[in-house]
Amino acid sequence: MSNKSISYIAIVTVLALLALSSLNYIHVYAQYTGTAYIGNYLAVGVNDFGALGIDDPIYNDIGFQYPIGYNFESIALGWWGDGWSIFYNSEDAGFSPSDDAWGNIAGVTSNVNIEPTPYGYIERITLITIDGVLNITFIYHIFTSEKFIVVETIITNIGPTTLTNVEHKRIVDWDVWKPTIGTYSNYWGMDDIRRPDLNLVVASYNYEVFMGFASLETPYNYDLDWSDYDDRGFIGALHGSISADGAFPYYFDGVAIYGWMLGDLSPGESISIHLVYAAGDSLEELENIVSKAFGFIKSSILMEILSYGRAHIYDPLSGWIRGVGELEIYGVSGSLTINSRYGPLSFDMEIDRIGYDNSGNVIFYGVLRLDGYTNLVTLFIDIDRGRVVLGGQGIIFIGTYR
Repeated sequence: MSNKSISYIAIVTVLALLALSSLNYIHVYAQYTGTAYIGNYLAVGVNDFGALGIDDPIYNDIGFQYPIGYNFESIALGWWGDGWSIFYNSEDAGFSPSDDAWGNIAGVTSNVNIEPTPYGYIERITLITIDGVLNITFIYHIFTSEKFIVVETIITNIGPTTLTNVEHKRIVDWDVWKPTIGTYSNYWGMDDIRRPDLNLVVASYNYEVFMGFASLETPYNYDLDWSDYDDRGFIGALHGSISADGAFPYYFDGVAIYGWMLGDLSPGESISIHLVYAAGDSLEELENIVSKAFGFIKSSILMEILSYGRAHIYDPLSGWIRGVGELEIYGVSGSLTINSRYGPLSFDMEIDRIGYDNSGNVIFYGVLRLDGYTNLVTLFIDIDRGRVVLGGQGIIFIGTYR
C-alpha cells in the first residue's frame, strides 16, 4: 500500500467453513504513524513502534476505544499513554509518544507486516537496535468480535555475545472516556484478591466501563503511579488491590507500569512477554474476557499438540471399537490413530475454528475424515491440567498431553 493511500480492506476468509464479520483496517501516516483497526467492539490504533496510539485524519485519535467512537477513547490522549522500554548491559531503548523513539532505537525504521487471520489480523512490528545486537518484535493479535487484543513482545539477542541484566517495562495510561467526562482521573486497582492468576490492573470510569491490562508472565513489580519507566527498577511503587466485592482502592490520575527482570540472553536466545488489553461492562465480565484471552495465548504457544489416551469408535457392523489412541495436531490439521483388535485406524483432522471458555480453556471445532466420510468433532483442551477430550458422532477420545 502506498504511504499516502487510505483505503479500507475487507477481511479475507482464511478457512472455508469460517464465517467472519467485517474487520477493517487503515494505515495512517500522521503524527504517530500506524494502523487503525475497526472491529465489532473495539477500535484500536497501533503505531509503527509497537505501542497504542495514532493520530488518524479520518477517525481522529485512536488508541483503545470501547465503545467505538472518539468520545470513548481510553488511552491517554495528547501524549498517547502507551509505551515500552528495554534495558540490556548498560544500554537502553524504548518508545514513548512524549519522547518518541529513544535510546538505541532512535532514528531506526520499523518493519511492519499485516496478515489476515481466521479471527481478524496479525500485525508484526520489528525493530533492530542501532548497535545491531537486539531484535524487538511486537506481535498484535486484533480480533473482529472480541473485547480484547493480545500483544506478544519477543526480545532476541542477535549479537555475538551475551546480553546481561535484560529488563523490560510496559506502561499504559488509562484515561477512560476522558473526552466525555473531562477528567483524567479513574478508579484504579490491582485485581490480585479476586483473580491473582490474571496479573490484571483495572481502571474504571464511575463503575460504568472497565479497562484492563494483564500479563501472562507475572511482573517482578508494578506501579500504579508515575514512576519513570525509562530507568531501571522502581522507586516508591504504588500498589493497591481491588477488594473481593469489587471496590477500588484509588481514584486519581494514574498509570500502570509493569516490569520484568529477564536475566541474561545468550546469542540467538529469545524471550517473550504476553500482554492483554481488554474492556468490559462489569469487573466480572472484564475478568472473564482476560481469562479468555489467556486461553488464546496459551493455545498459540502450544502450536503442536501430541496426546495419548483411550479411544472409542462406533462401527455400524461391529459396534463400539475400543483401543489406544494417539492424537497429533499441528496448526489447522492433524490426525488420530487408533490401535485396536481390528488393527490400526487412521483419521485425518482439520480445524475449522477455535473458541475459548471463560476459564481459559481452548475448544477446537473441526472435522475428522475417513474414507471420504466427514465427522464433525469438538476438541476440548484443559491447558492447566493437560487433558484432551475429542468428541463427535460415533467417536470419543480422552487423553493427556505434555
